Amino acid sequence: MLVLSQFAGAAAELDGAVKVNPYDTEYVAEGLQRALAMPVEERRARWTSMMSVLRANDLGAWQRNFMRALRGR
Repeated sequence: MLVLSQFAGAAAELDGAVKVNPYDTEYVAEGLQRALAMPVEERRARWTSMMSVLRANDLGAWQRNFMRALRGR
């Protein structure tokens, strides 16, 4: 299970992560507790969802998008 800062750039794309505010220690603790107590079926579904995003947006895709943006296309 991924516990991720809500301020991280990947937070918008990785919707399966448990998002926390890293400046709020109680909120982080609650997020960790949620992740640890999550049923295995839900963890697998979230992992599958996040992995599909990561596989589609690998380093090669990032490079192509970056170069396209530099060229203004």
